[in-house]
Amino acid sequence: MMDSMPAKSIGAVVLMAGQSNRMGNENKLLLKLGEQTIVSHCISNLKQAGIEKILAVTGYQSGALDLEIADYGVESIHNDRYHEGMGTSIALAFGHPTVSYWTGALVVLGDMPLIEVSTLERLHSESLAHPNQIIVPMVNQRRGQPVIFPSSFFDRLQQCKGDVGGKWILQTHPNRVHKVDVSDQGVLLDVDSPESLETVRRLYTQRQSNG
Repeated sequence: MMDSMPAKSIGAVVLMAGQSNRMGNENKLLLKLGEQTIVSHCISNLKQAGIEKILAVTGYQSGALDLEIADYGVESIHNDRYHEGMGTSIALAFGHPTVSYWTGALVVLGDMPLIEVSTLERLHSESLAHPNQIIVPMVNQRRGQPVIFPSSFFDRLQQCKGDVGGKWILQTHPNRVHKVDVSDQGVLLDVDSPESLETVRRLYTQRQSNG
C-alpha cells in the first residue's frame, strides 16, 4: 500500500536573512532577550502555539543562525540574494516544495519576539475558520504581523522582490482581508534599531514581572 501524501496544514515562514544594518556590527536576531536570543523567542512562540511546520529563510550569518535554531527541528534554506531585500526571501520560501503542502502560511519576521502565544493561536484559529481569507492582526486600527496567507496567494508571494513584502497583496485584494482585533503590542514591535531593542526589552521585563 502506498503511503498517503502528508496532510495539509498551516505552517510558518520565518524571515531571518537580513543584515541588521541599523544595529551596527551585531546580528539583532542573536541578541539576548532574557535567557534566549530574539530569534529563539520567535521560533519557540510558534512551537508553543502549535505551529509545527516551520521554514526559516536565512542569509546574513546563516551559519550562526542555523546553529541557534538547530534544536527546534526547523527546516532552513539559505537565500543567496538576501542583500537585495526581504522580498527575495519571501519569493524563495514560497517556491520551496515544503510550502506547497500547506493550506496557509504565517509570514513571520524573525525580529518580533514579543508576539504572544495566545495571539498566534488566535490567528491560527481565525485562518481555519476563514480559510480563503488573508488573516491580519490589528491593534487600535494599526496593522501588525504576522499575516497568514491562504495557499491561493502562494504564487503571488513568489513574485515578491527587493524590499517589497506581501503588503501589495493586501492592497490589491482588500475583499480577501480578514482583520482580527488583538490587544497584543508584540504584533507591532520589531527590533530594527537600538531604540526599538530597548523598547522590546522593557516590555519583555514588564511581562516577566507580571507573570
